[in-house]
Amino acid sequence: MIGELKPYSAYKESGVPWLGKVPDHWEVEKLRNILRVVAKRNRPNLPLLSITREKGVILRNLESKEENHNFIPDDLTNYKVVKKGQFAMNKMKAWQGSYGVSSYNGIVSPAYFVFDINGLLGKYLHNAIRSQVYVSFFTQASDGVRIGQWDLSQDRMKEIPFFVPPIKEQTAIASFLDYTDRRIRRYIRSKQKLIKLLDEQKQVVINEAVTRGINPDVPMKPSGFEWLGDIPEHWENVLLGRCLKNIEQGWSPVAAEGELADDQWAVLTLSSVKQGLFNAEAIKPISKSAKIPEGIEVKEGDFLLTRSNTRSLVGDVCVVENVRSKTVLCDLIYRLKIDRSLVEPLFLMYQLLSPFGRRQIEQDARGSSGTMPKIAQKHIKSWRLVLPDLDEQKQIAGELAHVTKKINDVIEQIKDEIALFREYRTRLISDIVTGKLDVREEAAKRPQEINYVDLLEIDEIEDDIELGADLDSESIEDEAA
Repeated sequence: MIGELKPYSAYKESGVPWLGKVPDHWEVEKLRNILRVVAKRNRPNLPLLSITREKGVILRNLESKEENHNFIPDDLTNYKVVKKGQFAMNKMKAWQGSYGVSSYNGIVSPAYFVFDINGLLGKYLHNAIRSQVYVSFFTQASDGVRIGQWDLSQDRMKEIPFFVPPIKEQTAIASFLDYTDRRIRRYIRSKQKLIKLLDEQKQVVINEAVTRGINPDVPMKPSGFEWLGDIPEHWENVLLGRCLKNIEQGWSPVAAEGELADDQWAVLTLSSVKQGLFNAEAIKPISKSAKIPEGIEVKEGDFLLTRSNTRSLVGDVCVVENVRSKTVLCDLIYRLKIDRSLVEPLFLMYQLLSPFGRRQIEQDARGSSGTMPKIAQKHIKSWRLVLPDLDEQKQIAGELAHVTKKINDVIEQIKDEIALFREYRTRLISDIVTGKLDVREEAAKRPQEINYVDLLEIDEIEDDIELGADLDSESIEDEAA
């Protein structure tokens, strides 16, 4: 179906050099003629809404601690009202595409923009203006000292050009994109479910190996933990603190701007540690004038544990591999100095990644409302391990490394497929809403099977799996100005 799409028969110059031509019968308007600012307030009983890069305007989940990182005042009378069909925008994140046409009645931060839409089909505007092409316009109209908090100039926003097909054609484009997007999302969702199944399979394999060994015929004994069950008779139940020589914490330098030079020091970010894998590229440059403390350079074979993160990732662990020289430990990551005469680092890693280890870690994670949980050194030392002798630990770790690599390779392949489909969707939408492809004939063949509200509901329930996203606190979507 997509391969049969063709260009329009006649084009004209768009007036935007890097965009090129648009269909000859499309109008070129300025956003000032399409969007009219409104600022209705004093409706504190309406639902709270969020405006995100990925999903546009959504209902805010007040029960989710991981979604609500920003302060919500007791008095919401100054919050702005957003009605269904209005266009709302987080002006500090407009350069990322944090805006959209709302499918809900609700209220948003008083620092956000809310607009009525003039003479344009709402679902067409939503699809078009959230495309990569228009996000670039908003990036050009935003500036500031810190790139993460660029502010949108309303005057420059008003001058952004918008390419307007006839209403009937807007309907056809929106219908075609809805239909295509649903098919792509269905495919992505099926792949995400497969990743979850593979992760669950990996957890079962790890837990079985690090709590019962790889010999099914070995005699068993009670572990001492009602929720764990039996362990091999010759295994010991020990404190992790007995197996550690020291616990070290890193440093929190001010990150430098620009590209990282080969001879420049860098600091790890939280996403360098993720479910047993070390990401050597998850680093930030440090100012060349900074004085680097002694003893915090990361070395090959170091055992890392995240001190603070989201609840599902706090206490995450890995063993360092292929680390870049001149890389230092950050203050949100511990380095555990292990007594290697007692514990094989890889075996310890797998046991802390298993349900047995994660249960203890998550029980000890501490954090006040609105903050990420943290792990204290005293908690680490109090965790229990169940250990065979060192040779058996190494044998089990070797088997797990082999099996989990196979599973991880399949997962990465699936993630690559998902990323390709997302890139394809992004390019397709941009090509259609800028008139590079004519969908009118194909849209007429498609059944009218969904409406705009349905599409946003799909967005809300889609189970996104992060594809290499940085999990540092500053990367989490900032919804409040």
